[in-house]
Amino acid sequence: MASKENELVWTKVLDADELPEGRVKPVTCLHRTLCMTRHEGRYGALDNHCPHQGGPLGEGSIENGLLRCPWHGWDYDPITGKAPGYDDGVQTFEVDVRDGGVWVGMAKEREHVRTVGDLMMETLANWGVEQVFGMVGHSNLGVADALRIQEDDPRFKGRKVISVSGDGGFGQYLAELTTAVKYNMDITHILLNNNELGKISKEQKAGDWDVWQTSLRNPDFAEYANLCGALGLSVRTKGELDGAISKALEHKGPSLVEIHSDVELV
Repeated sequence: MASKENELVWTKVLDADELPEGRVKPVTCLHRTLCMTRHEGRYGALDNHCPHQGGPLGEGSIENGLLRCPWHGWDYDPITGKAPGYDDGVQTFEVDVRDGGVWVGMAKEREHVRTVGDLMMETLANWGVEQVFGMVGHSNLGVADALRIQEDDPRFKGRKVISVSGDGGFGQYLAELTTAVKYNMDITHILLNNNELGKISKEQKAGDWDVWQTSLRNPDFAEYANLCGALGLSVRTKGELDGAISKALEHKGPSLVEIHSDVELV
């Protein structure tokens, strides 16, 4: 924590009453992800990384007066960051409630030190390389694996298969929905549409980097499913969720439930 007031850079991280009492939320402040807490009328700003194994504290909860890490259940004071019974804990930052919002004061960021990665990017740019192909191998197989299970796994012959993915993963397999329609595969796909590669954004934030090129321009996935010959349903409110999923599960054949979701909840 910075010791002098004039050395801090103040950033607004929350609107007034955006964070309910007894809740936590991850926010980005400069290039750092913080866990904002509200407990007994006070706000806290803690480093988002649990000292145990780096779990995201901003996705945890306040239970019995303590901030609990969602990964392994380690507890910390939601304001001071101290672990019960110990002198150490989570790094905290100055908080000020003013001007209709909650502000966090952090020390000025250090000047960037060039790395091998910088040199690689500069070299590629100098060589005229404009496109680099890469693939995240584990996050895009929701629909593809459902097709495989329905076709090849004898345990699921004649049974409903349910798959779940984000919009980024599903977008790589859009055309496979026509395969499911062609063979009348009994697959219900739950699609979380937040218009962003949310997992990649989260990884960039965890590295204290700028969020870069993760936003998406998505089509109307539910309407796309209908155009392909499947059943497409769109969910925009909590009250629509149960009915849409029930209707999709009752449908004999491929169906898709598009849930418009909040990227901050990824």
